Amino acid sequence: MVEAEPNLLPPELMDGYEKPPHECGIFGMYAPGMPVAAMTVTGLNQLQHRGQSGGGVFVYTDEGRPVGTKDVGLVANALRAAIPVTPGSDSPYDLYGSPISVGHVRYSTTGRNEIRGVQPFVKPGSSLVVASNGNLPVLESLKEKYDIFNPDPASDTEDAFLLLQDSFERHGDFLEAMHEMLPQFEGGCNLLASDGENLFASRDVWGYRPVCLGVLPDGGGYVVSSETVGLHSVGAEFLRDLKPGEIVKIGPNGTESTFMNRQEDRKTCRYEFNYTSHPASDIDGSNVYMSRVNTGKRLAKSALVAADVVIAAPESGRGVAEGYAQESGIPLSQGLIVNNGAKRTFIERGLAREAMIKYKYIPIVAVLKGQRVILCDDSLIKGKTMKAVVTLLKDAGASEVHVRLGSPRFEHPCFMGMETDKEELVASYMTDEEIARHIGATSVAFVSVVDNDKAIVEAALDPGNPRNLKVGQFCTGCADGRYPSQVPGPISLGMPVLARSLVGSVC
Repeated sequence: MVEAEPNLLPPELMDGYEKPPHECGIFGMYAPGMPVAAMTVTGLNQLQHRGQSGGGVFVYTDEGRPVGTKDVGLVANALRAAIPVTPGSDSPYDLYGSPISVGHVRYSTTGRNEIRGVQPFVKPGSSLVVASNGNLPVLESLKEKYDIFNPDPASDTEDAFLLLQDSFERHGDFLEAMHEMLPQFEGGCNLLASDGENLFASRDVWGYRPVCLGVLPDGGGYVVSSETVGLHSVGAEFLRDLKPGEIVKIGPNGTESTFMNRQEDRKTCRYEFNYTSHPASDIDGSNVYMSRVNTGKRLAKSALVAADVVIAAPESGRGVAEGYAQESGIPLSQGLIVNNGAKRTFIERGLAREAMIKYKYIPIVAVLKGQRVILCDDSLIKGKTMKAVVTLLKDAGASEVHVRLGSPRFEHPCFMGMETDKEELVASYMTDEEIARHIGATSVAFVSVVDNDKAIVEAALDPGNPRNLKVGQFCTGCADGRYPSQVPGPISLGMPVLARSLVGSVC
């Protein structure tokens, strides 16, 4: 294990730190003769936005024993032992000649960077390697059913690993184990796993999380990635998105696709488009960045106000701002610049939030002074950061600040993989007008659920393709409290204790 460098930046200054902690990223390969470890490190680097708390990569020895490295921190630190010594060379782990790799980047929703929770998970004496992206909030009953004793799991994925391991031992076939266990899992969770002979990937029955399959040139093998940007980073061509409830087995005999014995209405997470995924990624036929632009256009129609300039909250609001400016005809400009140097500055954790924002953002007074400003961002969750940003703009001379949000009102906690507590959700107890007064803005407006759906659908790369997403196929749990999956316990003002403990261990 390689000791990771300490993160010099406190959580309060992490990009989007007040957004709900979210997904993880999975990346794996079946590619005989290729440097799969080195290529997996490259792919995980491209998925770094999905998880910055830790990472791991595992391959196999000739005897079928998993070997690899994992640690806390960013990929450059967590996977230092697997990184090629010189650019373009193989990873030390490629000396094993393994055709299979399983990689993962983790976003720890507990706020603790603990090595025991970093994936992929392995077990001494077992050939299994398992990694996941998502949340499995209700596993206790399954552990009781199959007599699995694990009172202090590092995460929900560790429990899933033990359940799959138990089924694998009983059936002697890992695909059969997946078909037994996965239909019983609640929550939006994709799995990437290997039994030493084949690579397996699955998508949850709601299609909540993205996962796609790619192929290397000249029949060089297959790549599984949470997002298409991961495929492109290793030169793989996008083949297709996995369908909801699909399990793909990849091995010496090529690919085999089967489906879980459970069907649900499709409910994709809109936050994959609004916030989580890379702007360059395509998910289920729609481009992420263009969906954000379309959302901005719809906001300009539904919440137009007289103003002089449109700016984005870097970098999350850029697409929404571009769309709002295009549709409204109000000039788009750069009013805030990210201070990259802040990430190399030692800052006390107790520093006031306003001071932290001043470290992170540098306002351009020439753009803002005396101007009526439209400030676009992807979402508003707690309101504390937005309040500090609005104050910063006003201090720079803005006469008005109108906030426009590219996600619907976040009124209910998420149980599908984004840590949120209803007590902290400002939209759960304030109207738009009250939020505006609370954060010091002139006005606040959110995109509606329907307009957000339409914006994503309209970003289809191949309009008319029957596999494209459709309006009504997105989860609305955070907006209206109607969840696609079973949730643990009653929903009250505060998230139930069971839910807090389990949702806090996502991935």
